[in-house]
Parts: sequence; structure tokens; C-alpha cells
Amino acid sequence: MGIRTCALVAVLCLSADVAVAARWVVNEGGNCVHEWTPGSLARGPLAMTNALTFPVRQLVGGGQTVFREPSPPTSQRILLVPMLSLLGFGTGTIECLFVMSQGMADFLTGGAFDLVSDESADLSLAPMTPTFLEPMKQAPATDPCGRPRS
Repeated sequence: MGIRTCALVAVLCLSADVAVAARWVVNEGGNCVHEWTPGSLARGPLAMTNALTFPVRQLVGGGQTVFREPSPPTSQRILLVPMLSLLGFGTGTIECLFVMSQGMADFLTGGAFDLVSDESADLSLAPMTPTFLEPMKQAPATDPCGRPRS
């Protein structure tokens, strides 16, 4: 039983392209909607797998963000790098719990409600900048279907 479960998780992880198979389409009313596809079934488990890496990825990302800044002197960096790394670990843990709950809900509903974001469903081990260090995001110029926003 354990080998089968590991094999299933490995297949799901290797088929990350399938996890983002849900697509944005324009419906009859002219609205841009997210269409459910069979690939939506894998979004929940992939998000839960990816969420387990959030604390460590944000720990590293918090330290890297401060380390790359040229302005603080070395004496401040000595304090800022570990402090922001630990804060990144904390926010990563909170985000991990949040995404795990969304992934579990998506898994139990078969992805019908599309609770998991595309970023959470994409498996990665790259460092993440903690949320409190990210710059404010501007609204995109197009909707998910590619049409210009008014």
C-alpha cells in the first residue's frame, strides 16, 4: 500500500502541467469564467504538496531579500537577515496552513470550486519572498481570458 501511494504522489508531482489544466473561457454571457476540466482534480493534492515547502522557501526568501539590498550596512544586515528569515518562516507556516486547507477543500470537492490559486498548484522549490516584503501588485491590464480591462 505504501509503495502505491508513493507512486501516485510521484505521478501527480511529475504531471504538474496537468494541475493547471483548468482554463479561462468566455461564456455565453460574455463573462470570463474558469472552466472545470478533469485536470482540476489534481490541483488540491499538488497545492498541499507545494504548501509543505512554504515555510522553508520563505525563510530563505526573507534572508535573500535583505541580503540583496545594497543600502544597509553590515552591522544592520547581521541582525536583519536572521530576523526577516524567521519572520518569513512564520508567514510561510501560516500560508502553509491556509493553502493546505484550500487544497484539502479542493481535493474533497474535485476542484469544482477552484479554491487553490495557480501559484499554489505549481510545484516549485524556488525561494519565495515573504508576503510582508513583497511590493504592492498592480492590477493587470488584461483579464484572465486576455481581453483588455476597461
